[in-house]
Amino acid sequence: MSFLRLLPNSTLQLNVHAKPGARVSQITAADGPSLEIQIAARAVEGAANAELVDYLASVLKIKRRNISIVSGDKSRDKILHVSSADSEYVLQTLLAESKT
Repeated sequence: MSFLRLLPNSTLQLNVHAKPGARVSQITAADGPSLEIQIAARAVEGAANAELVDYLASVLKIKRRNISIVSGDKSRDKILHVSSADSEYVLQTLLAESKT
C-alpha cells in the first residue's frame, strides 16, 4: 500500500489524512496514498493529534510512545513513524480495521 513505507531501523512511515471532529475514531479508507482516519476529537490545542496517536496505538496494540507525528502537526495530512512493529502485521491490521 502506498500509505505505508519501510524505513531503516525497523521504522514504518504512515501517510495519514486525518479528519478531526468525528463521532468516533475509525479508519475510513486504506486504499490510496494516505490512510484516512476520522478522529473523535476536535483540532484544538493538539487534542486531535493526541487522539490519533492513542487510536493507532490501540488498533495496533503497541505502546503510544512507539508512534510519533514527524510532520503535519497543524495539518490534516500527517506523516507518522511507527517503531518496534512488524510491517506485515501493521498493514494487515490497518486493512482489517478499515471501513473500505
